Amino acid sequence: MGADEAKKARTTVEVTMNLPPARGSYVLLFENPADANLRVGKLGWVNFPAGYYVYFGSAKGSGGIRGRVGRHLRSEKKAHWHIDAVLQGMRVIAVGYAEGEEPYECIWSRRASEERGWDVPAAGLGASDCRAGCPAHLFFCGEKVIVLEDLDARMTVMFLLSNL
Repeated sequence: MGADEAKKARTTVEVTMNLPPARGSYVLLFENPADANLRVGKLGWVNFPAGYYVYFGSAKGSGGIRGRVGRHLRSEKKAHWHIDAVLQGMRVIAVGYAEGEEPYECIWSRRASEERGWDVPAAGLGASDCRAGCPAHLFFCGEKVIVLEDLDARMTVMFLLSNL
């Protein structure tokens, strides 16, 4: 493991350990450094232009927010969710979360779609188990700087400093 990989691994562990083990919702802000065409489960091949993306997810199972986000931040894992395939080669920049049973991921997705007008790379992407009718839980934001706290004042945001 090189020095950069070791630094990234340390940062990932530090961020993960500072996340709550409580149930809740989370958001990942990540950058795609170059255009990519990725196979995303049953959705097939999806084009991901270079730029910034947000993914809204829920962490209602064991391990809560810490367990789910920690899994997403690991580089070695079996692809289980759409986001696992999408994060290959992407750079996670920030993690936001809100504790509780409220489906904040759907509230945030609607805000991203209706208020911000962010693009959906593929219908249903990241929302295959959503019961609220969200168009997707993964959005392309282009090259804009995204202020996650603007989506919801209840959100706590942590930045992965090694990735800025």
